[in-house]
Amino acid sequence: LGMTTSRANGCANLVTDCGALADDATDASSAFYHCMDLAVQRAGCVMVPAGAYRISPVELNVSNVEFRVDNRAVFRPYQHGPAGTTGSGALFTFGQRWPTSPNYVANVSLHGSAPGRFTIDLSTPLRAPWKVRAVAFAGIKGFLIANVLAKMSPPDSHSELPDGDGRSQWCEYPYAPSPFLRLPLRLSFVPAYQPG
Repeated sequence: LGMTTSRANGCANLVTDCGALADDATDASSAFYHCMDLAVQRAGCVMVPAGAYRISPVELNVSNVEFRVDNRAVFRPYQHGPAGTTGSGALFTFGQRWPTSPNYVANVSLHGSAPGRFTIDLSTPLRAPWKVRAVAFAGIKGFLIANVLAKMSPPDSHSELPDGDGRSQWCEYPYAPSPFLRLPLRLSFVPAYQPG
C-alpha cells in the first residue's frame, strides 16, 4: 500500500500530521486521538505509514473515520517502565469502552490493503494484570476490520509471569453486542510461538 502525502489525498497522516513515532518504542496512542480529531476536518480518513508502533489501549471513538494502514505497519503493546509492564485491555477498541453518550459510535474502519495485511503483534509474553487483547467492541454500530495478521502469545506464557496472566486474546465484547453490531472480520491468526 503506497502512502501518499496527507495534503495530496486529504487524509490525516499519523506520523507527519499527528506526531507518531514508528520506532517500536514510543507510545503512539495520543497521535491516534489527534488524528481522529483532524480527520473529521478533512476527508474522514487517517493514513498509517509503514513502521513499528507501540500503543496503549486506543479507543476508535469518532464516527465516520477510516484508518488506512500500510501493510508494513506493525502494532505492539506499549511497555511501561523498566519492568516492561503493559496496560490491560485491547490495543484497539471500536467504539467507547465507557460510553459518555447514549449514542453509538458509527462507521469506523481499520484495514490494510488486500491482498496484503498489517500486523497486530501480541506474540511476546506480556506482563499485565489481565490478558492483553488485540481488539474489543463496545458502543459501536457499523465497523470494519480487515486485512490484518494477528500474532498471539503462547498459551502457557502466563506461567512465567507470577504477577499476572500474560496470555493474549484476539477480541473481547465488554458489553452485550447491540442489534446493530456486525462482524465483517477478514482476519488471519498466527500462533507465533510455533515454528514457521
